[in-house]
Amino acid sequence: MINVLIAEDDERMNVLLCEYINNQKDMHCVGSAKNGKQCVSMVKQFYPDAILLDIIMPETDGLGVLNELRNIPNKPIIIITSAIFKENTIKISLDLGAEYYIRKPYDIDHVIERIRELASQKDVNTEPVKLAKIDKTLALLGIPKGPKGYVYLREMLFLFSENNQITLNEAYKAIADKYLSN
Repeated sequence: MINVLIAEDDERMNVLLCEYINNQKDMHCVGSAKNGKQCVSMVKQFYPDAILLDIIMPETDGLGVLNELRNIPNKPIIIITSAIFKENTIKISLDLGAEYYIRKPYDIDHVIERIRELASQKDVNTEPVKLAKIDKTLALLGIPKGPKGYVYLREMLFLFSENNQITLNEAYKAIADKYLSN
């Protein structure tokens, strides 16, 4: 599952993009930010695999977001979306770490395919990357690694990251089968 964050100041566009992404079998919209400051905060909260980032936004623009996310560990794939198509803006965006720049209006299916392509190159769906993100999230919540329950909780979160359609009972059964059979 590729987790995508939308950063777009047009609220209607935010909703449409999130719905479209959630209708993809291999993608999930983890949230939508209406400004650059909120985007940076949501990246640190949700650890998305990819961001669709509008360049013109209130509070902090897309270039400011790119600059702030430049050196974070497990940096997400960043695709810039913009009506501005100036060579200098494109160059600065790519220099600051964007992987792709697409001009508005754009074909959403093209963007979806680009996310898939870039995600496959980056191996965002590998188990070690997901487990590292889960460990970091649990640490931020103050949950210590020591207790046996940590392993079960970590496994539960991993199952939900792999399949957001799984029920709680199915997840419990899968964990019980895995750990009680050993």
